[in-house]
Amino acid sequence: MERAIHTGDEDRRGRGGYTEIPAPRIGADMHYLPGDPARKIRVYHTMDVRLDLEDLYAKLQINFG
Repeated sequence: MERAIHTGDEDRRGRGGYTEIPAPRIGADMHYLPGDPARKIRVYHTMDVRLDLEDLYAKLQINFG
């Protein structure tokens, strides 16, 4: 099975990938607030749904038989 791993370099070449942005915080009113700029999260532009579901099912099988 081939697994697609995207890097930030792919994003610059225009082939999908992800963008790193500062991680937001969640306020008391449940709205997003600016977070620590040093803490980054990845926002993926594309995803392989089949791969993600197969991974989920495999983990469920391992943990719950």
